[in-house]
This record gives sequence, structure tokens and C-alpha cells, in this order.
Amino acid sequence: MFLSTESPIESKGKKAINRDGWAFYDQWCAKYVGRHEGKRPRVSTRAFKDDQGICRTVFIDLIRIHFKTKNPGDTARRLRLLPCVKDLLENSEDTPIAIEDKSGKSYVLKGMTPGKEKFIVVIQEKKDRLALLTFYPATNKKTFALSD
Repeated sequence: MFLSTESPIESKGKKAINRDGWAFYDQWCAKYVGRHEGKRPRVSTRAFKDDQGICRTVFIDLIRIHFKTKNPGDTARRLRLLPCVKDLLENSEDTPIAIEDKSGKSYVLKGMTPGKEKFIVVIQEKKDRLALLTFYPATNKKTFALSD
């Protein structure tokens, strides 16, 4: 399990967390897109290395579409963890846990905030491309143990 050095967003209230969370996300995307005009935002992650030890890329743009289907309270609950998720994706060398189902292959990474709050990150693989599918706080032991 990866211990993040980044703290969750500490804003008060759902609206403020959503505002600050999306602002953080936009800055994260702009950091990549600014260097690579016209490309999808992505992050190079150490947890996924190819046969030659080169870090694979995880696309991060699908998360906005996924979170639009959630209610504002659930979105805020998840978005507050975004700095920790970014830290995990960029710095974790933990081996992802592979899960295969009817929708394809997914990978689970587990993390913990500096305040000891556990969270789960799900990465989906389609056509040899990795994409950040979702992330959420692990609210109970069963959820967190789902892939042990």
C-alpha cells in the first residue's frame, strides 16, 4: 500500500470541495497538455512498467466523464482525494492487483493519506491503453480487502 505525502483537499462543504477538486484536476491536465498540444492528459506511472522497465502511461481525462454521473456529494467525497491519487499514480511502485471481468481487465492500487484514510484507485486497460477509471475512499474493511 502506498503512503501518500500529499494531503486531501481540506475545503469546507461539497461545493467548495468540488470547485477546488476540479481546479486541481484542470491544473494537473494543463501541466501535461501545455507541453504536448492536442494530446490527451496523461501521467507516466511507475506502478506499470513494460518488459524493458519503461513506465507506462495512464490517461486521466475519462475521470471527468465518470464523475459527471455521480451526485455532488459523492463527487466531493472522491475529489477531495485527488492530490493523493495524483501522488500515488506518479510515485507508487507497488504492483497493481489485476482483476478481470466481462468489461475487460482492470487494476487496483491501494493508498493511504497522511491522515491514515485508505483509498482505492481503479485503472482500466483497453486495447493496451491504461485509463484512470475511478477512485474512492475505502469506507470499510471489506471494500479495502476486495483484492487481497
